[in-house]
Amino acid sequence: MFDGAVPSGPPAAEGGEEDPRLHMSLVVEVSKGEASGFDLQFVCSAWQDSLDVVKVYPVSRLHAALRPYMGPNFKELDDELQEAIRSYLEERGVNDDLAEFLHEYMVNKDKVEFIRWMKNVEAYVKK
Repeated sequence: MFDGAVPSGPPAAEGGEEDPRLHMSLVVEVSKGEASGFDLQFVCSAWQDSLDVVKVYPVSRLHAALRPYMGPNFKELDDELQEAIRSYLEERGVNDDLAEFLHEYMVNKDKVEFIRWMKNVEAYVKK
């Protein structure tokens, strides 16, 4: 579900407000199988038109740390390393197109859930 929003720009001139930019947080986990012993997790922010990486950290499958070291913020990493990580995710389909798909899916999901809810209420009232 959407977990945040920011204004999309200045309010419209005729007193109306512009739609906010909706945001979703997601965690992408990449595994290389049992042999590696750990996975990489990417904490991402999915905006309507873009996907931003926030954090990258390894997660051990053998023994879970109570509070694993999360590493630096993604924006603090060297530019070349940031680009390499973006390319790595892009090759796996984690990109701006995925963010756009997730937003469209969630908007439609809200409508479908609302219709289902209305039908359930209607069925209850009819009984």
